Amino acid sequence: MLENTTQVLIDRAGENADVGKITENFWREFYLFVSSNEAWSDGWKKKVMVNARAFVAWAAEEGLIDAPRNLRSKQYVIEETAKAVETLPPELVREWIERAHGQLRLHLLLMANCGMTQQDIADVHPSEVDWEEGRITRKRSKSKTEENVPTVCYKLWPDTLELLKQHRSNDPHHLLLTSRGSVWVSNEIRDGVLKSKDQISVNFNRIRRAGEGSMKLIRKTSASLLDNHPEFSMLAPLFLGHAPQSVADRHYLKPAKDKLDRALSYLHSCYFPA
Repeated sequence: MLENTTQVLIDRAGENADVGKITENFWREFYLFVSSNEAWSDGWKKKVMVNARAFVAWAAEEGLIDAPRNLRSKQYVIEETAKAVETLPPELVREWIERAHGQLRLHLLLMANCGMTQQDIADVHPSEVDWEEGRITRKRSKSKTEENVPTVCYKLWPDTLELLKQHRSNDPHHLLLTSRGSVWVSNEIRDGVLKSKDQISVNFNRIRRAGEGSMKLIRKTSASLLDNHPEFSMLAPLFLGHAPQSVADRHYLKPAKDKLDRALSYLHSCYFPA
């Protein structure tokens, strides 16, 4: 990949050209050539500029050329266009919940209410639930061993709590199990091959209609609803259980409990307006 992108610079300069040709004017013109190429994606343009810059910097360090003074200029940096976060209409999420039966309805509610993935649902431990307060307090399953990942206390919606009580198991390690007493999601290696089972997805695919989107987008939809709210926007990373990326994020790791409660109540009103 490096060789291919650097070749763009070589071709532009001329394969037999003196490296001394790489001046401020050449660098400016090279940037314009790359940035205006409509046949290339933003990602490819960025790689071309990054690797070309690295090549020119190397040549300067080796004493082959004088580094162009605009080599590090932010004016000649190409950034990839940020992809819009894919979400679902809240009405569709509500329709899925109403369409679902048994534990699947609970699973979809946990995704919308607590930002859970299928693995999170399978891993909920009985000790993580406060039945009197109606709360689940836990880290995300995939990052539970990381110190900087927040432990989040989610206030359960009345319908979520009611179904959680209805479907709770007696297992000491898993709050929710299938009707056969198996975990909902499992990963194991058999004969050197990773075998995965996700019964939640199997059940969901029975109620999903063609073109309706992925169940995994439910938690992203909830996070997006918070992100677009003037009061709750800073709580979206916390809702998802993500590690803080900035000072502001760290500030919101432990918000007032009632603020997160209000945020979750707001989510409920988005999915189930009065």
